[in-house]
Amino acid sequence: MIILYYEWKRYWKAAIKTAVLCALLILMAIPFLPFVQEPNLIGELRSALDMFPDIVLSFFGLHAQQSFLNPTRYVSFVFIFIYAIGGLFAAWLGGRCFSKERADGTIDFLLQKPLHRWQIMLYKIVANLFAMITFLFVFCALYRGVIKLYSLFKLPVTPQTVPIVSLLVSLFALMTLLFSVSVLFSVLIPTDKIAVPVTLVLTVLFYVFYAASFTDSSLSAFASFSPFSYMQAQTIAQGESGPLLPFFGLSLLFLAAGFALLYNHDIRKKLPRKFLNR
Repeated sequence: MIILYYEWKRYWKAAIKTAVLCALLILMAIPFLPFVQEPNLIGELRSALDMFPDIVLSFFGLHAQQSFLNPTRYVSFVFIFIYAIGGLFAAWLGGRCFSKERADGTIDFLLQKPLHRWQIMLYKIVANLFAMITFLFVFCALYRGVIKLYSLFKLPVTPQTVPIVSLLVSLFALMTLLFSVSVLFSVLIPTDKIAVPVTLVLTVLFYVFYAASFTDSSLSAFASFSPFSYMQAQTIAQGESGPLLPFFGLSLLFLAAGFALLYNHDIRKKLPRKFLNR
């Protein structure tokens, strides 16, 4: 339990900061809602955006299929970026989960504790899941506060505009999958200075393939490997659920693979001096 506490304590501040960042994104985006709903202004905006390549516009969710005809579609469009930020946070957590311990030499110290290896991995995984849940709860509270604030200004956005619970559940499924993939890399790569950048770049590539598939059909095959393609905020906001069970099933599969690698990890016969007196 000590491992669980200290692991969560290491990341809860980062979880809150990430939630605040996402809430600020909502806070800044909603005032533009009346602007993007004006037909004349939409035409002018499209003309102004024509100077940018299609793939760049797709990266920011401004592809030709995008529409802001109602508040639900607009707020769910903003959630595309919430998904990206949440995915990067989960990848960062997973990338540090074991590679940080290996880089510091503490993994051998942990494995010599009177605990089964599955217990050590379980405590660390649960602690990181608690950090992700902390992010989701804080963001949910801030989101409702932002929506309540803007309702005072008569903007057509209410807590019923977007089903925040279904979006957060799908976001948690996405984060869990990206976290589990990153944990596997953190077990394979012996230092967090390499593991974390690898997991973050992989997450960005997942998002890029998803975004680029709207304008380049040749990338649709690659986009099918991107978890972002199956967790689209707009469809979930309209009452459809994402593939939650397959995502959680794949997460367990990747975590099991990480455990198998950790189980076969050889402990150094001589620990670093700083751990001998512990």
